[in-house]
Amino acid sequence: MQINIGATGSQFGRYSYVISGINPDEVYAAADKLQARLLNYSGFASPPRSDLFRATPNLDIQIERDRAGVYGVSTTRLQSLLRAAYSQNYVYLIKEADDQYQVILEAEDQARTSPQDFRQIYVKPDTGNTMIPIRAVTKAEETLGLDSVNHLNQFTAVTFGFDIKPDVALGDTINYIEKAAADVLPASVHGELQGEGLVLQQLFQALPYLVIAALFVMYVILGILYESYVHPVTVLSTLFPAVVGGLMTLWLFNSTLSLYSVIGL
Repeated sequence: MQINIGATGSQFGRYSYVISGINPDEVYAAADKLQARLLNYSGFASPPRSDLFRATPNLDIQIERDRAGVYGVSTTRLQSLLRAAYSQNYVYLIKEADDQYQVILEAEDQARTSPQDFRQIYVKPDTGNTMIPIRAVTKAEETLGLDSVNHLNQFTAVTFGFDIKPDVALGDTINYIEKAAADVLPASVHGELQGEGLVLQQLFQALPYLVIAALFVMYVILGILYESYVHPVTVLSTLFPAVVGGLMTLWLFNSTLSLYSVIGL
């Protein structure tokens, strides 16, 4: 059984650490510095990976507003045309008795296989019927840039995924990452755990209160069952050896205190 509690994909690792901020350039620069610091830690099973990919081929399209105005083509019409051609624009939903189908407006596959195909698109002006080639009112440039812009709580974010070695404690790894983040991140960039690491951190912080609450509930239930104030204590006295036995089992099999083991204990 797999417990899925994080938003990151498994390709980034079991645990994840996210940095976010208002200024994208500061976030990306901080991500590079943090990545370099994390490579110095020997407790990772493999080098941490991030979802920051900046060598993806992009096609930057700039609308030449003056020329578009001469041809009578509005900026809104050009933007709508590009969105319809390349963004798999959902326009309608066909509903039937046993299923439903999305109607997606886009350019044909053979008409969008290369950046040069963009120049073959024509746009109709706001007034008149003469079709205008889009290359006459736009300027396109092939560049290398971001694969995607990720966000956390509406702020630009970069996620680091990592796995740890079997004999390395998660707490030590988190302490190293947080110390490294405190050293390299500027004040405008914030870092925090996400996914299973965050759940475990919050769980351990609340663990003493959860144990006390669980013992109280079990004592009340056993007291009602045995109709005694003393016999529940006898039963509950076996919990301590059971927990010690569970911890010794983890130590015997060289396992870490994961989310699964905490639930079991």
